[in-house]
Amino acid sequence: QADDIQDIQIEGMSVGDSLLDYLTKKKIKKLEKQYYRKSKKYVRLYKVKKSKELSEYDRVDVYIKENDKKYIIKSVSGIILYENNIQECYQKKKEIVKDISSAVNSKKDSYIYNYPNDNSKSDVTDFVLSDGRVRIWCTDYSKEREENEEINWTDHLSVTASSVEFTDFLQNEAY
Repeated sequence: QADDIQDIQIEGMSVGDSLLDYLTKKKIKKLEKQYYRKSKKYVRLYKVKKSKELSEYDRVDVYIKENDKKYIIKSVSGIILYENNIQECYQKKKEIVKDISSAVNSKKDSYIYNYPNDNSKSDVTDFVLSDGRVRIWCTDYSKEREENEEINWTDHLSVTASSVEFTDFLQNEAY
């Protein structure tokens, strides 16, 4: 039974771990980065682990605080791509939700998020723990987003474990 967000592992990585346990500073500095529109308090590091190093996901991304010399992971996500196969994504999500339901002491909250201005949607399930949140979701992008060469988005499953500190940031500062 997982009571703490640190008990949730995604490809061996957990919230609260130092990214330095997995990568050198040199490799971390070379990772692709992304910030939120309204704040640079946290930075998303893409493809911390890539498919050849992974057993369950196509890639792993993490969020850390900007300028954190210890590189403490505040959020970790495992992503599986489902190009033109959203039904398989929903099936995998159902399996993961069942596994997490039996592993955490938390009720689940499930809902559909409809993206503004197009037909994209996410089927989301959240588990709230005392010190963080686990979110599992399948995103089914609209044909416009999938076919836009500048965006080139692919339907996918994400499993994310985040600290309370990071989820508070998302709710209050990021957008």
